Amino acid sequence: MVESHYTAFDRWVARWRHRVARQHITPNSRVCDVGCGVDALFLREIVAITRCRVGLDSQPVSAQLPDTHFIRVDVREGFPLQSAAFDHVALLAVMEHLEDPTVVFREAHRVLVPGGSLIVTWPHDWVTPVVIALMKLGIVSPATEVDKHQPGKPAAHWVHLLEGIGFCAVTHRTFEFGLNNLLVAWKPSEK
Repeated sequence: MVESHYTAFDRWVARWRHRVARQHITPNSRVCDVGCGVDALFLREIVAITRCRVGLDSQPVSAQLPDTHFIRVDVREGFPLQSAAFDHVALLAVMEHLEDPTVVFREAHRVLVPGGSLIVTWPHDWVTPVVIALMKLGIVSPATEVDKHQPGKPAAHWVHLLEGIGFCAVTHRTFEFGLNNLLVAWKPSEK
């Protein structure tokens, strides 16, 4: 049994987000999940298809998974990881908690191998008040920290920022009936 800090509704929404992100994870890859959460739900879901995993979070992680390491760190100050060590970096429902994710995006670029991808999800701004109401009703856990969401910017802003950092082939789409955003950006392959 997985110890959970989230409600059944939180886990249902997360699984949908994880299915969307998982489509961009290649078999036998190395994955860094930034803001993995205390339960490391995404990393748990990709154990069977990935070679190794690292979860970064500001809180202690209670999950124990094979070939998975967890590091407690404030990701806004950088990642304590080697450069060019991961095939994928995921930020799933994390960006909205960061006042300025630029450092996190730069660090993601640094730790990706050439040809690696950054996978980012975040909710539309208008979703936040609804989720706060659901939190007050006990349907959404306070552990989601939805009440601390930062004001959002349009996807075009993030695409431009990622391209300025050095990512290429940045794509954006929405999912969950338009409630959430997905960005996938690639670190250019070496020539």
